[in-house]
Amino acid sequence: MSSSAAGMIGAIMGAAADVIARIVELVANGQVDVAKGVVDRFVATTKTQLANDRSEADDELRRRFPGSSPPG
Repeated sequence: MSSSAAGMIGAIMGAAADVIARIVELVANGQVDVAKGVVDRFVATTKTQLANDRSEADDELRRRFPGSSPPG
């Protein structure tokens, strides 16, 4: 695994750990509805980021391999 991939994975894991800690704290304080909102925002943000990353990857593949089409 490249160092850039490892760094990216580390950043993602760190962000997820922070969100999980915040959710646990909210639930422990009885703020379940707020915790659900945090989860919903995290999921929406993650889906958006993954879609953006996929689009960038597809663009890069098209640039490197003209005439090919990405899977999916």
